Amino acid sequence: MLYEAKFKLEAITPIYMRGANQNKVEIRAPSIKGLMRWWFRALAGNYFGGNINELKNAESFVFGSTEKKSRVYITVHENFGQKPEPLIYGIRYDERRKLKPNYHRDSYVAKLSYLLFSVKFQANDLFRYIGNEKRWRAIDIEKELKKENIFFYPPGTSFSIEIRSWDEKAFNLALISFWALVSLGGVGFRNRRGAGSLKFIDGDLKKLHSIELETDFTNENNFKRSVEKSIEMLGNYLPQPRNIIGNLTPQKYPILNPNTSYVGVIDFKLNNPTPLDCLYNFQSEYQRFRRDRNNFLRRVVFGLPIIKSNIRGYDLKSKRRGSPMLVGVIYIADKPYVRVVKFKTDPYYKYRNDPVNSIADWKALRDFNKKFREIQIFGNLGVF
Repeated sequence: MLYEAKFKLEAITPIYMRGANQNKVEIRAPSIKGLMRWWFRALAGNYFGGNINELKNAESFVFGSTEKKSRVYITVHENFGQKPEPLIYGIRYDERRKLKPNYHRDSYVAKLSYLLFSVKFQANDLFRYIGNEKRWRAIDIEKELKKENIFFYPPGTSFSIEIRSWDEKAFNLALISFWALVSLGGVGFRNRRGAGSLKFIDGDLKKLHSIELETDFTNENNFKRSVEKSIEMLGNYLPQPRNIIGNLTPQKYPILNPNTSYVGVIDFKLNNPTPLDCLYNFQSEYQRFRRDRNNFLRRVVFGLPIIKSNIRGYDLKSKRRGSPMLVGVIYIADKPYVRVVKFKTDPYYKYRNDPVNSIADWKALRDFNKKFREIQIFGNLGVF
């Protein structure tokens, strides 16, 4: 019997996702599947902890491996009536008569230049290449931008994801992982800093509701129950006997567990806020917190590299570490909130003898909460 479900999603914030052609925006099934794998691990870690071999076996049962074929098939049906937009929407001259790009309003880059700094960095590099190295006139630059621009899907873009499997357990495990991706994460470039947030708007939602996962949160408790149910229900469908780890300690990979993570939402008490309003207010405090010179070393725990690093003895420019704090936007009772998911891992960095590992200050993630007074949804800030 073929098990299948199709979900229509809508972009809450702009999506930056590309395929092999870096100039072409594309919502790619392999990328969606890879993100589903990530969230599967975060949920399944509750039952496997440090037993990485068993975790890999469970993951390959659903998504496949180099030795096993995937039991789950993902298809993307893109874009109902809305086309990708160019990031650089036009050109202008500044007060010194230097040519500058105008960013598309729906890209969020102009107002969220700190959260989306790497998107802006890429756009500026492209513009410098076109505008300065080739030294074309403005009309020529506009023509070239039509060929070389960076494109994105603006907020409000809708598309469908289809999930199919001939195995009932693998199908349900994939559904739960997909729910976690949409409700707790995001897709595409800079999805850990607000871009690529999604929401369910239609489709086979009853198949998620039947395993007690809500897709339209009416209040914070409704959201909290669904997070807890995602962990519980995933355990029910695992292909091997469950071994719930009640006293789980931080592992090398992120685990959505009360002892290793925290989920909160932030209400900025704005009148009729938009997702952009929420992220802009978040950015202002986030930027001040990270730029505090007294907190410089504490910034390590928000991710690496730190480009403007001049602390003697620490190489913070060449090291790479994904941020353990995931920021996005979620709707609760038809109102946008900033959603923050934090994970504690041990070690923070890959090598225990690396000096970066010894200076990662997890308390910074707890102190960060004082700035925003996050509404607790799941987990415990005391783990940081």
